[in-house]
Amino acid sequence: MASVAIPERGIITYSLSSNRQNVLAGAAHAAVFNTWRRFAGQVLFGRRRLWRLTMLWSGLTRGKL
Repeated sequence: MASVAIPERGIITYSLSSNRQNVLAGAAHAAVFNTWRRFAGQVLFGRRRLWRLTMLWSGLTRGKL
């Protein structure tokens, strides 16, 4: 007969989930895409501001303002 493993009394077994074993798993991947997301969000604001400054500068240099 095959014996079934029965946990013995007084013996404690600890285990970790897979994401706790490797704390930095995927950190580099997340950093790249998080940086890109933040950059792309700021480009829209910067592009508007740059356009306004360019129009202001061109108006001042041509004497239209």
